Amino acid sequence: MSIKASELVEVREVDSQVLEGDIFNFAGIPVVPINLEGIHSQGLALQAKRRGLLKETIDNNFKPTTKIIVMPTKLELEGPEDLNLTRNGLAKISKIAQTYPDKKILVPLLDGDVNVIVPLLKTLIESSPNISIVVSSSEVSNTDAGIAHIKVIKKLLNC
Repeated sequence: MSIKASELVEVREVDSQVLEGDIFNFAGIPVVPINLEGIHSQGLALQAKRRGLLKETIDNNFKPTTKIIVMPTKLELEGPEDLNLTRNGLAKISKIAQTYPDKKILVPLLDGDVNVIVPLLKTLIESSPNISIVVSSSEVSNTDAGIAHIKVIKKLLNC
């Protein structure tokens, strides 16, 4: 079962590990994928920058705070996703979740090969009950993950 953020009147706690909607509408600490150049002009990084959660070129390394977790997934803005960066970032998120079980961590559907990314995310949510995967709905702008893949992704995540 997934919960649509658009159905929420206000931000509130959630108990599902797979959510659908805008990651910033759910209570918890959003994970924002970035590039190591620190150019935040696309996707969630741009949305976080517009909300004052990121600063250009300053926030370009893995950085957890109580409001946001910045996780590099690319070396350059226009470059491909770097699977090693992604794996390292997800391992750090898992450790943070285990260290702070009272904090809800919201991980977006990451760009990349669905057959690689989804199993990594599934392992992540199985390791910690306080981690949720947030899949964009059709009402939210998507990156390359794409609306067309949402049904397949939900099936792979078993929801």
